[in-house]
Amino acid sequence: MLPCTRREWFGVTAAALVFSTPAIGAKKKKSADLYAIVAGTVFRDPGFALPGAQVLIEPEQEVVNGSKLKAQKAVSDARGEFAFRVAPIAAKYRITVKAEGMASQTKPAATSGGEERIDVTFTLSPASN
Repeated sequence: MLPCTRREWFGVTAAALVFSTPAIGAKKKKSADLYAIVAGTVFRDPGFALPGAQVLIEPEQEVVNGSKLKAQKAVSDARGEFAFRVAPIAAKYRITVKAEGMASQTKPAATSGGEERIDVTFTLSPASN
């Protein structure tokens, strides 16, 4: 074996580190990156978008197939739209929408498992006093 200088040793070591690490930005898709989307739009009579509505999604069961599911909250955007990321498993949810001066509404939603999108539409009526 030939003796090498510090500079040569450093160059070889640096090259070994560069080529042994994965490329920057290269990511393996983990199961934690997988999700389903439960999304929808909130309207008010006679069909106008309702921004600022409080939206709550709750799982019917806390644990499904070993996965712990949690309730989530959102607010509908300027177009009345909302979206939740949920576990990519078969599960049932309740979605409740509330807005000031409007009667609240609850609807069921169910995911069948895997990456998918479930759409739910709400049309709120003025609250009766």
